[in-house]
Amino acid sequence: MKYLSPLICTTALVFMASPAHAQVNGFGESEGFTVGLGVIADWSPYEGADTPSTTPIPYLAYDWENAHLGVDGFSYSFFNTDALELSALVEPRWSFGDPEDSPLFEDIERDTALEAGLEAELDFGGLFIRANILHDISDVHNGFEGSAEAGFAAELGEVQLRTSVGYAYRDKSLSTHLYGVRAEEAREGLGAYTPDASWYPYVSADAIYPISSSMGILAFARYEHLNSDATDSPLITKDRDATFGAAFLKRF
Repeated sequence: MKYLSPLICTTALVFMASPAHAQVNGFGESEGFTVGLGVIADWSPYEGADTPSTTPIPYLAYDWENAHLGVDGFSYSFFNTDALELSALVEPRWSFGDPEDSPLFEDIERDTALEAGLEAELDFGGLFIRANILHDISDVHNGFEGSAEAGFAAELGEVQLRTSVGYAYRDKSLSTHLYGVRAEEAREGLGAYTPDASWYPYVSADAIYPISSSMGILAFARYEHLNSDATDSPLITKDRDATFGAAFLKRF
């Protein structure tokens, strides 16, 4: 199986993208390319997965005044005021390699999906509320995910810190794609399992330290709690999915 970590594939890349939009002592405030290299440690909930598994992540993106295109996807801010920003999104949900130590994943495969949707963010001057919804447009899982979070952003000296708490809702199709065993994948020793749609709480944080007006070091972390709809799956052995990483980014 190409098993999926819903955090490492999207969260890490989005965190690495965020400095391209952030106004951090001039870092990322103009149009141009951003390149970088990061290392991500992922504590995966899947049976047989190394915990943590460490993965190098290269990063490449280009930013316009109201748009962003990179390995993390495409976003376009079509409405932007001091308090409210509305954006259209197209993002990949990446798949990753087999947990080598588990025979459960033989003959189970999950392809990378392409998802599209909308995002809204309210800014209250340090405090923010963000919500988005993404639906599969690639006929991989045909499901959707919605999330809502609240958080704050602050500057500690030269370091910009951003942290949030929220909930992610995954419908039955996406939950099956991530945690389920389809009927055609079931075999002796591995029964079919279809999780219900469910909410998953998470906390996240990222910080960036600008080295210069065009370079910065980014650190990020996210922890998501998996409830029984996921942990009852024979593929899942942990009730958490956690990610920590760091990256060097350069703007041109």
